[in-house]
Amino acid sequence: MVAPGMNPTLITKVNIDIDTFILKKYVKGSNFTNYLDSVLIDTINSLYQTRQDTTDVVIGITNATMTSAYDYEMVFPAPGLILKITAIDESHMEASCPSKTACVDPINSYKINDSLVTKSNPFDNSILISIN
Repeated sequence: MVAPGMNPTLITKVNIDIDTFILKKYVKGSNFTNYLDSVLIDTINSLYQTRQDTTDVVIGITNATMTSAYDYEMVFPAPGLILKITAIDESHMEASCPSKTACVDPINSYKINDSLVTKSNPFDNSILISIN
């Protein structure tokens, strides 16, 4: 089964405004030339859980979670920051899993601004984003 989509986990070492961002969706591999859609993510439509320098964002808009089918830009207006997320690698697995609640394909890695990030837990639904 295809992975359900990833929610961002934001790690900030500096004091910047991250509670509002725009998630832009593009055709995968189009080098951000084929724009599809965008959505504003904020504390009204999503849940923000902060502990120390880490904020988990549980996006409350069903069609706004990130999947391997697209490339994305995350635009943080307050600090003027744009992050490009590409090459989301989802392995499609063929197996039965009768003892589990849900069978999902793992998200192994992705690129943020062309830097490869390998996930330590490919079955969680988070995308780790470090903002410095």
